Amino acid sequence: MEKQGKVKNGQMAPTEKEGEKHVVRNMAIILLIVAVAIAIAIAMIVYIAVIKECVQVSLSSTPEWSPYRIDTAEAIIGVTLGYPKAYEEYRYEYQAKLYNMNIDLLAALGNDSELSSVTWSLGKLAQYISGIVVSCQHAITVMSIQPQYNTHHNRSIQPYYNNEASMITMACTCLNTETSSYAAQAAADVVWREIMNENNTLNEYSLGLAAQALIATKNETFRHGIAKSQMGIISKLQGKIPEIMKKGAAVSQILPALANSSFLDIEIHPPLPGVPVTANWTLNITIGVEDPILTNTTRQWNSSLLVPSNATLLQAMEALQNEASSNFSFDTVPTSFGPMVITVYGITRNETNMYWRIMKAPDIPLQTGIADTYPQNNDHYIFKLTSF
Repeated sequence: MEKQGKVKNGQMAPTEKEGEKHVVRNMAIILLIVAVAIAIAIAMIVYIAVIKECVQVSLSSTPEWSPYRIDTAEAIIGVTLGYPKAYEEYRYEYQAKLYNMNIDLLAALGNDSELSSVTWSLGKLAQYISGIVVSCQHAITVMSIQPQYNTHHNRSIQPYYNNEASMITMACTCLNTETSSYAAQAAADVVWREIMNENNTLNEYSLGLAAQALIATKNETFRHGIAKSQMGIISKLQGKIPEIMKKGAAVSQILPALANSSFLDIEIHPPLPGVPVTANWTLNITIGVEDPILTNTTRQWNSSLLVPSNATLLQAMEALQNEASSNFSFDTVPTSFGPMVITVYGITRNETNMYWRIMKAPDIPLQTGIADTYPQNNDHYIFKLTSF
């Protein structure tokens, strides 16, 4: 016969078998919790790895010029929302994108002070303003835009208008009026149904917009749909990141979604750690060139340069190149690790079997790139052409 439980504090104590069941059940619950935590951690690692690869491709790509191009602004929006550390980890490439965007905008203002052309009125201005806001550039005064949305309409939003539904969701959520809130909910329902449809044919762009729309609503009931969209994006990006992430539209639609943010987060995005504005100072530096391979050239510049406080070696090289009395020159190409020197003093390395080895005199190789090296007074750097 099974042993009876003992009476304890007026209640029947559990039998040994019941106690064992409790232990097994508790262990199962603990193992399940651990497994879920591990799965979440692995998913986060995968997401971050994909996001970083996307950021590297986007920031190192220069799209072909077009007067209708909004690519640069879209890239800034997507990169900043998707990976806020981009400014710190890829500062040179990030700032280069900002310069391109500013040049586009300033050139347009010079030709048309009201930006009244069709090119800008079709949404390009909105993208550039969003890019400026998200990157916290306060040097440019930005016009306030009050887009008028007609939320009093009878036309139903069809599933094949998924991108439109996503944008309506975010726009009407942003307006936050009684009527627009109703429209936002209706549009979000369309997005949700299309995501949950087992036969949905949304590509990575549409999935990104759809996820952003549902994220913008801050509605917890959409959590599963957001996760499904993100997993779909990851799946569709396999092997395609180097090509897709050259496009600003892809960066702006996909990266924020993977980072659980949306276009609406531009306004509340925390300021990026900007470079403090400080007075210039004089840096005494020596830069030497040694080419024992192509031209048998040895040259050295001992200079006192006016540079910003905490200037990089790249900034010192630019200051030396800009000096009227100096014939120093150099060229770089962008890489995921920052600018790489390919030419010094008119000598261009053969990319197949040569590189410029940069050393702090007499022979200490640099551990960081020229955009991340900070010279001190009287430092001496040597650029030596070297074979692989």
